[in-house]
Amino acid sequence: MPGILDSGVLSIVNGRLASQGDELAWRFGKTLAIEIPMPATLVPLDKFRLGARSGTVEVLDDALVLAVSVDLSFTRRPDQSP
Repeated sequence: MPGILDSGVLSIVNGRLASQGDELAWRFGKTLAIEIPMPATLVPLDKFRLGARSGTVEVLDDALVLAVSVDLSFTRRPDQSP
């Protein structure tokens, strides 16, 4: 019985993914775009920024592989700029 359920669920998921074409349904770039204020004790740092530059998704029989290239940066407090 579990095999029948597995193939039924798999068919539903594959059908919905096929209707999306090559478009990635999860907007990982938006999810991974963060900006975090740094604590005052870390002078002269102001913010930490992370942003997704590009990514690929590979669907295997037993895994979903997501590879993401990211940009990381720190900004200085305006009064601490060199």
